[in-house]
Amino acid sequence: MDAQTAQEECKLFLAALESYTTGKMTPLLKEELKYRILSRRLSEGREELTLDRQADMSRQDVHQCQLRPEELKRIETRKEQNRKAAQKFRLKKKLEKDSVSKEYEELKKRNSVLREEVKRLSNIGQIMKKVIADMCQAKTGPLPSK
Repeated sequence: MDAQTAQEECKLFLAALESYTTGKMTPLLKEELKYRILSRRLSEGREELTLDRQADMSRQDVHQCQLRPEELKRIETRKEQNRKAAQKFRLKKKLEKDSVSKEYEELKKRNSVLREEVKRLSNIGQIMKKVIADMCQAKTGPLPSK
């Protein structure tokens, strides 16, 4: 195993260790992505990329240096659109939830009313049966028992 391979394996091991300790897959995914890009470049016959890690700038600094003002404006516009879309989505979900909740309460009330109606009609039915039985008994005598 040459020194370059050993160094790459060490980087991969450190990324796996960092992923394990932090509980986030980001370090491991970064290494995997780096190797995929490198593999694709080599398979296309292009040269290896050399990464200069000495200039350790934050992501925000890199974007500020590399992007033109119109690109920065476009990014800010996109962020604002995303914020508005997210807010609209959350409001829509809240309204849907409220609507379903309101419908549930209305159906619950309707169910209660219908159950009361069933009880009332059942009682009327029993009273009618008793009245009919009493009338039959008064005219013809007692009804045979079942």
